[in-house]
Amino acid sequence: MDRRTTLKCPGASQNVTGSACQVRHDGRNGLIDCGLYQESGLRKRSWDPFPLAPETIDAPEDAGTRLPGIAVPCRDKLMEWLAVLCVAAIPYQLVRHHGEWTIHVAPHDASEAQRLLDEHEQQHRGWPPPSQAAVPETSSADIFSELWAAFWGVHVVGLFYLWLGPYRSSVALLEAAAGRRSAVRAGQWWRTVTALMIHADIGHLVSNLLFLALFAALISRFFGVGLGWLLILAAGAAGNALVAWTAGRDGIGIGASTACFGALGLLAAHGVATHLRSAAPWRDLWRKAWIPLGGGLAMLSMTGAAPGTDIAAHFFGFLAGIALGLPAAARAAQPPGARIQYACLALTIVIVATSWMMAWRFA
Repeated sequence: MDRRTTLKCPGASQNVTGSACQVRHDGRNGLIDCGLYQESGLRKRSWDPFPLAPETIDAPEDAGTRLPGIAVPCRDKLMEWLAVLCVAAIPYQLVRHHGEWTIHVAPHDASEAQRLLDEHEQQHRGWPPPSQAAVPETSSADIFSELWAAFWGVHVVGLFYLWLGPYRSSVALLEAAAGRRSAVRAGQWWRTVTALMIHADIGHLVSNLLFLALFAALISRFFGVGLGWLLILAAGAAGNALVAWTAGRDGIGIGASTACFGALGLLAAHGVATHLRSAAPWRDLWRKAWIPLGGGLAMLSMTGAAPGTDIAAHFFGFLAGIALGLPAAARAAQPPGARIQYACLALTIVIVATSWMMAWRFA
C-alpha cells in the first residue's frame, strides 16, 4: 500500500454488520460503510459516539452500491419486481436513497434479472384497466344520495300497497292493473308497468322491497339515480311483456320481483361492460367477463327459482336487465350528467303515472 494511504477499521469485527473502514489518501478522508449494527445483541452500539468526526469525512461510500442496480420507478412496482426475482431465485439487495428504491443484484445475475423484469412489464402492460386502476372515492354525500334514491323508490311501491291493499280480483282497479297475460297480448301495455306495484300480501311486498332497495342503491351508484330507476322500470316491464308473449296459457303476474331480477341483470351487465372497456387482450375477455355474469346467474338460481315463484318472470326480467344494461354501461365508465339524470327521472315518473291513468280509465 502506498505510504500516503492509511486504513483504519473503527467499526465492528467478528459479526455480520457494523463495518466501517476509514481510508486516508493524500490528505483526503473517506469512509466505507456507516458502521450501524443490526444484530439484536449489538444494536445498542449504534447509539454509541461515532469514532470519527462526521465533518472530517470527505467522501462517504456504501459498499452495497457497487452491485449492479435496477431503479424502481414507483413504490407500486417494488413488490411486483421483488416477487419476480424471488420466483426466479435471484438474490438481491434493496437500497433506499433519498426516497428512491434500487434493487441490486450480483453482476452475473444482472442481465437475467433485467430480462425477467422487462418480460413481466410487457405481459402486464395495460393492466389493471383504466376503469379499475383509479376507482373514484365515494363521499358520504354520494352514499347518502344513493340510499335516499333507493328509499324513495321503494317508498313509492309501498305507498301503492297502502293505497290499494293486497291483490283481489274483485277490485276493478287492481284487476285492470294486474299483469294478465292475455290482456297484455291484446295491447294493454300499461299492465307490464302497473303489475310491478301490486302484491299479494305483506310478506310478498317486504321481500321484494328489501331486494329492490339493495339493488337500486348499487345501480344508482353505477348508472345514476334517474337513469338507474328508468332502467329498473324498463327491465321489469320488458320482463313482464316477454312472459306474456311467450306463455302458452293465460295467467296473472304481479309483484316487483321482475324488476328486482331486472336490476340484478343490470348489475351483471355493468360488470361485463367494465371488462369490455379494459385494455386486456380479447383472448382474456371471457375469462374475466364471465365472473359478474356467472354471479348474477347463480343468484338468480338461488333466489328466483324457489317453489311457488314465477320463474319465467324472474328469468325474463334478468335477461331484460342484461339487454338494457350492456349498452347503457358500455357507453361510458361514469354515469351521465345531472341533466340526463333529471330527464330520465322525469320520464320514469311520466311512464308510471300514465300507466296508472290508463288502468284507471279501463277499470
